[in-house]
Amino acid sequence: MNDLFGISFSEKALHFVHIREGNLNAAEAIPYPIPIEISELFSEQSMGVMAEIIRNKKNEYGLEAVDLNIALPSKYAFLKKVAVPIDEEKDIVVEHMKWDLDTYLPDKLENYKVIKTEIEYDLTSYKEILVICISKTIIQRLLSLADKSETALKELLLDTFSLERFLKNHNYLSPSSNVAVFSLDTLDIKTDFFINGKYYLTITEPYYGKSKDVPLEERIKDIAKQHLGKIESHISFAPFVKEDQVSLLVQGTGLNEEIFYSLQNAFSQELTRIPSPEQTVGILNNDNFNLYALGVVNYRISI
Repeated sequence: MNDLFGISFSEKALHFVHIREGNLNAAEAIPYPIPIEISELFSEQSMGVMAEIIRNKKNEYGLEAVDLNIALPSKYAFLKKVAVPIDEEKDIVVEHMKWDLDTYLPDKLENYKVIKTEIEYDLTSYKEILVICISKTIIQRLLSLADKSETALKELLLDTFSLERFLKNHNYLSPSSNVAVFSLDTLDIKTDFFINGKYYLTITEPYYGKSKDVPLEERIKDIAKQHLGKIESHISFAPFVKEDQVSLLVQGTGLNEEIFYSLQNAFSQELTRIPSPEQTVGILNNDNFNLYALGVVNYRISI
């Protein structure tokens, strides 16, 4: 069995996990050696910098064959729920999806890798199918990243679904539960929402640079409350929802104690921080650790 590297990205660091024979050998955040603008994260220059980081880790551990799993930030993909009639013929569904995506995407459809997921939402008279579109340019650069780092790209997963793996592996998400996860970095807040144990919606909104006369904690709290309001509205109108209650989780490199307590006081529901302190004892010694890298290798932390 080859050793496995899992990586995810934030605005300041590459987040790295090393799995050897099914066990967690390392988990750390590696700062980029040069400043990288978030908009240039997948430029050829940035990929060259990251390839060197990964190759150095491979050499540090004296490894020959290494598989690479990558958690791609969802902001670099397009997630679209396409509405189609119930029990429609496959060819008609495909044509309808092509038309819908062609009007939705900012570039030509042929420039994207289109992935029809198995996630569907039954709305009685019709159903919605979740489709993911990723730029072929980004995919080629990630393949180049694996090549230059002398690894083999085994899996490419959106960070939202890497997060979903983490939630399921650690019993935060069940087939009947509704869960909202607030993920903070130093630039924006991303809220991933799961209905009946499966992905439903992502809302991303920047908070950096907004209303600087308002304290940071207040800005983040206001945005999180707005996101939860939108989520509760979706629940009230969705006929397939099994439970009304929403569990609230928060995580991210931009989370600190002041922000956590501000959010905790903003909601009537309990707010849980993930990973929990018990899950990080002994293995996660870097405050900037990002759990997407754990999810992308499908690793469960033992407590």
